[in-house]
Amino acid sequence: MKKALMIVLTLVMGLSVFSMSGCESYDYVIGILQYAPHPALDKSNEGFKEELQAWADEKGVKIKFDDNNANGDDSNNRTIAQTLAAKRQMDMIFAIATPSATLAVANAADKKIPVVYTAVTDPVTAELTGRTHVTGTSDMADDLIARQMDLLLAARSGDGKIAMLYCSSETNSEVQVKAAADYLKTKDVAADDIKNYTVVDTNGLNVVLNQIVQDGVSVVYSPTDNLIANNISSVGTKFKPVKIPFICGEGGMVDEGGLMAVGVDYKALGVQTAKIAIRVLEGTPAGDIAWEKAAANFAFTINDGYKTAMAYTQEQVDAFKEYADRV
Repeated sequence: MKKALMIVLTLVMGLSVFSMSGCESYDYVIGILQYAPHPALDKSNEGFKEELQAWADEKGVKIKFDDNNANGDDSNNRTIAQTLAAKRQMDMIFAIATPSATLAVANAADKKIPVVYTAVTDPVTAELTGRTHVTGTSDMADDLIARQMDLLLAARSGDGKIAMLYCSSETNSEVQVKAAADYLKTKDVAADDIKNYTVVDTNGLNVVLNQIVQDGVSVVYSPTDNLIANNISSVGTKFKPVKIPFICGEGGMVDEGGLMAVGVDYKALGVQTAKIAIRVLEGTPAGDIAWEKAAANFAFTINDGYKTAMAYTQEQVDAFKEYADRV
């Protein structure tokens, strides 16, 4: 009997230790909702977490990142936003990209959970301003579109047609494309020379790409569009053999298949956003912190294989790079 009792007690103590070890407590739990696997968004996430973790280590506090990726699926995005807002401990939600930011803000409102966003092109259009629990950063740095369009014009052949390729359901892309078209008009580009080629989902992408090639456009531009970024290799494969320059909204898209880009540093943007988040965690209401634009630190990226296919000289590449370097 004593032996049996000892075995039971040992088991109970073991289970208690196991249970306690599985219930680790944290000073702060930050839910992360990233809309899609996208080089720029990945870098923002990385920079944010690294800066927050460095702050936590310095302060001697424990922080947990509840990291989630919706994989570009709107249903997943909605479910994750609802799940994060319903959790017992959720000190902040970090939302990456416009679709995730809008859902995180909506679901966190009743719980008064602070939401800090990044990689949102236009917070005003996305209705993320004027809210007591929301702040963050935009990836639309001053002069960014102008630099990108000047690069596009430098790559354009004569007065050839310009194609704008993007997903029509992404507000962030529509804002960038409109800004791009408005700027091109100031450079005496006729409205008829600019054509929008929109896609709704991946299924229709190849048809649109074929149409662009068939139309014989001179150059193609895609902003920081999540759908295009998720399929960037397929897009680049279509344009590269026929030597159509493909200008992208950020460098990660070039690494995966675009020709070249002038873009912001998304990891630095994540760090910039983390500094805002730290102010919130230290007690400043999110709504009292004005949203910020990305710092004007521009980088030029070119795809070596694509560059070779275009037969660009080093002199041409150096000239393209000037659109990132100019003061």
